[in-house]
Amino acid sequence: MYDHAARAATGQRYVVAERQGEWTAIWYLGQKAWFRNPASGPVAVPGRARPGTAGDAPARPGLRPRVRDA
Repeated sequence: MYDHAARAATGQRYVVAERQGEWTAIWYLGQKAWFRNPASGPVAVPGRARPGTAGDAPARPGLRPRVRDA
């Protein structure tokens, strides 16, 4: 396991890979990166997906959240 927490930039868009309870995974560097995202105090907000703008992320359905500063 490698800690990517310090590398995902705030304000960027990421593709949601999976959700489990209060946890959300995004596609980051070709793998799932998990972070806690409780409904009572979310750290990611939904964005509007634009076709063909996922960059290097695999094409996956779902929201493209924008991570807010904590």
